Amino acid sequence: MKLSLLLMGMLMGTEVFCQEPARCCFDKEFYAVMGEVGGIADESHNNATIIDAHIEMAYDFYNNIQGMKIYLRNIATAYYSILDFQNRREYNWQDNGTCTYKNMAASTTMFPPCIPANATYLGPATLGYGQHTIKIHTWDFRAPIPGMNNEVFRMHLSVTQGHCIPVVMTVVGDFSGAPTELSLFYVNYQPGLTDHRHLLTIPTPCSPAPAH
Repeated sequence: MKLSLLLMGMLMGTEVFCQEPARCCFDKEFYAVMGEVGGIADESHNNATIIDAHIEMAYDFYNNIQGMKIYLRNIATAYYSILDFQNRREYNWQDNGTCTYKNMAASTTMFPPCIPANATYLGPATLGYGQHTIKIHTWDFRAPIPGMNNEVFRMHLSVTQGHCIPVVMTVVGDFSGAPTELSLFYVNYQPGLTDHRHLLTIPTPCSPAPAH
């Protein structure tokens, strides 16, 4: 069993026997900072790519658009990505770099704003101790990830009890045939995008990406 799934199971081990709660929805507009750690194993070449990133994300389900500012460890330059699901385009650029875009695959869909109807409830858990705790519910489901070839991954998503705020998500699956495991930790969550809508602004000019 993957380490992150094992750790999640240990975390919830003392509280798994309870009534299943109703599936909940996040804010349909929100900003969050995510710490992302994990790796992609290239078994054919006997090596692996380590992922260690700091991501600022703006999520706008009303307008079908999602923007990210991404810092990779040991790389000073920020990477930007906007997924415009309404106009079916993916935009990418770097600080002081050239913006390029490509068309989305027909199968690419936005990450759902609600716990899917077919999700399996794994149980409640408590993060922290004493008066400084966060109560969470954790769900298991499968869903595609935009920007990763829209391939379907198995996910464990933990949200706060009562307000349905994402806290941590583990992702396990294959990316272009390579075993992949990611853990994402949500901090500085804010409903709405009043102060962060700039993450959804597409720079001009922006040209078609070179064909491969």
